[in-house]
Amino acid sequence: MIARGSWALYRSHQKNPLYPAVFNSAQFDGPVINWPRIPESSAILDCFPHVNLSHDNNMNLPHDYSAGASATANGNVTLTVEGLSSLESNAPKEFGGPGDQWSPEDLVVAAVADCFVLSFRAIAGMSKFEFTSIQASVTGKLDKVERDIQFTELTIKADLVIPQGADESRAQRLLEKAEAACFITNSLKAEPHLEANISNG
Repeated sequence: MIARGSWALYRSHQKNPLYPAVFNSAQFDGPVINWPRIPESSAILDCFPHVNLSHDNNMNLPHDYSAGASATANGNVTLTVEGLSSLESNAPKEFGGPGDQWSPEDLVVAAVADCFVLSFRAIAGMSKFEFTSIQASVTGKLDKVERDIQFTELTIKADLVIPQGADESRAQRLLEKAEAACFITNSLKAEPHLEANISNG
């Protein structure tokens, strides 16, 4: 795990920006970016007067995300987010569900995998590190802790393909930093564990 410190703001000026995010100032690799340390009490935008965010409200924190769920006495639960296609959900087999729909448990581990990949892609781009592809699979262990049932372990298996001649040790560092940066795992009680496989291609 990478120690959490002060926060830094980065905005891609490309037409298709990287995953919009606020990342730890220790997460970027290489000499191309030297992030200032920011006191936790300081407003992020005040520390970056040279960054124009007037047309990019997505970078202003906090962010609010809303989703809805509706169901009848039997059958699937319909999940909705404004502007997106709805998603059918149900309990997993382990809890008496049909096992043919996304479950809340599936959605949690999928969110961790998605966040990890997006975090790595953003950090690699900020660090000017080229890679060919990345694939992540996440296994979450649901267990009983005292009287509560919760995820107690999250194992992230990452397969990263990098160009011939790329620095594998640097790739490993960036994978670890992506694991530490993921907003989803940072919001969960379970401690994540990263298993990385790096190959050339």
